[in-house]
Amino acid sequence: PPPPDEEALRALDGLDALMDGPANPYYSRLTDTIKLYLERRFGFPALDRTTTELVPLLKGLPIDPGLRAALRELLETADLAKFARFESPAEERGRHRARARELVEATKPSVPPSGAPVP
Repeated sequence: PPPPDEEALRALDGLDALMDGPANPYYSRLTDTIKLYLERRFGFPALDRTTTELVPLLKGLPIDPGLRAALRELLETADLAKFARFESPAEERGRHRARARELVEATKPSVPPSGAPVP
């Protein structure tokens, strides 16, 4: 399989088709992408976690506090879209996708000259 960061970035690029439709499918795909990335990158079960369960686990990861707060806000907005039929504007969806991309870029493993990824 491709590295987690490449897979996540490709999936985030694929959200364009859902940008103007209902919020539920957009946020479902966005959160699944981020949770799968966290699971594959950091090795803990994220897909099966609720936002309430996942947020405390993020504190143990090497994530900038500002990005961690943005991720929490993204997950909370996604919960509203998925469970309370909240409809967010396209600009907010774009902002959430940009923050998700920023999270992936900031946490992807660096590759030293030897070619072996650094955890």
